[in-house]
Amino acid sequence: MPTTTSTNKPVQILVADDEPLVRAVYIEMLQEEGYVCRGAADGGEALRLLDEGPCDLLLSDVRMPNVDGLTLLSAVGERFPNLSTIVVTAHSDVNLAVEATRRGAFDFLCKPVDSQELRLSVARALEQRRLLALTRKLTRQVERPPTFANLVGQSRAMLAVYRVIAQAAGTGMSILLTGESGTGKEEVARAIHSLSPRKENRLNVVNCAAIPEALIESVLFGHRRGAFTGATSDFQGLIGASDGGTVFFDEIGEMPLHLQPKLLRVIQERSFIPVGAGKEVEVDIRIISATNCDLSREVSEGRFRQDLFYRLNVIPIELPPLRERGEDIPELAFHFLDELASDFPDVTGISEQAMACMQAYPWPGNVRELRNAIERAVSLTGNTTIQLADLPEGVRAAEGMGYVLSSPSSVVEKLEDWQSYLQERKREYCSQVLTVYEGNVSHAARHAAMSRKAFYKILRDADLDPRAFR
Repeated sequence: MPTTTSTNKPVQILVADDEPLVRAVYIEMLQEEGYVCRGAADGGEALRLLDEGPCDLLLSDVRMPNVDGLTLLSAVGERFPNLSTIVVTAHSDVNLAVEATRRGAFDFLCKPVDSQELRLSVARALEQRRLLALTRKLTRQVERPPTFANLVGQSRAMLAVYRVIAQAAGTGMSILLTGESGTGKEEVARAIHSLSPRKENRLNVVNCAAIPEALIESVLFGHRRGAFTGATSDFQGLIGASDGGTVFFDEIGEMPLHLQPKLLRVIQERSFIPVGAGKEVEVDIRIISATNCDLSREVSEGRFRQDLFYRLNVIPIELPPLRERGEDIPELAFHFLDELASDFPDVTGISEQAMACMQAYPWPGNVRELRNAIERAVSLTGNTTIQLADLPEGVRAAEGMGYVLSSPSSVVEKLEDWQSYLQERKREYCSQVLTVYEGNVSHAARHAAMSRKAFYKILRDADLDPRAFR
């Protein structure tokens, strides 16, 4: 019997019964199975506890003073519609149990409750909750268009990025990703690797700003036993371990000047010498690097080698800030909501007011800041829908400040006719994929993970002719 959620967090059960001894017995039965339990003396206390922290299942008596079980179920249905509930009643109150089921209870048990019957009922209720959460997640994914190599966004600015990625991924050339902090450079690097011939091999990430300067040479190029104090065995290093794959150098501008010739040799000669070794090691890697600083200025000021800059900057890709792709904010927000669904299955939407405010905010921290805002909101909200009050104070301050939305039509307007909205998004997605693949339906269908026949049907429904994209 599962006692944890899909993210291995203990299942939280709230037991509401006005009889302390009975309540204690239920809690002991459930705790023996590994569940984490809390108790409430009536429906009012149960609602207060539900407001204070997460809960996966409610086990409640029907007859309780102050706020009874039926009133509690009605309140739970309004405020916590995704919470599983089981009611307990005496044999003479079967009609009340039927009414409780009508109000949303998953099951009802008659007193005295058999321990095995309680365990099975709880297990079935939790399984139903898991399946419903999975269904909601899959439904949201179907309602939104597929991503491009796990990158989210259908704006004109991102379409230009996708086009370069599609053209460059199959080559072995070095790529330099530029743009403000938080724009998703590592995600783009992973997308390039996933579309490249090297995708079956490793992608190793090197954050040049996070590795101490005294260790970076050994971490990158490896060392031989005895090369320095503490080198008790040979170490391959990240570059050697990436043979046949890709190395992503984040914050490449922070690489120490004295190590830059060694990296240049890796690019030019496909070889390097580990620390303490006398023999070169050959390696076949593809290098993707990223920076949020102006490397050309670093070159002119003597902090970065010009020849290395040219070898890294063979294919430059500049990522747009989020404020220049505001129409992507709704899709990104719901994407992050989906990612957090396993931890917060009860939060399933975003209010129109909250979404409008997020689209009005300029997001100086870009996509990373947006994700943090969604994560904060789902953690703090007591509702199934993220409200304006759940957003960070700085984001809320954008409401009514007169920022011009980047999107030509707000998400609110689109949601007024949901089917039309979905059809238009499908049309936009197909247009963008066909543009990226220059009208090649086979490649476009393969990228969208569907058959040519299914893709052609969408094209016919959207009145799109692939020849127009060649």
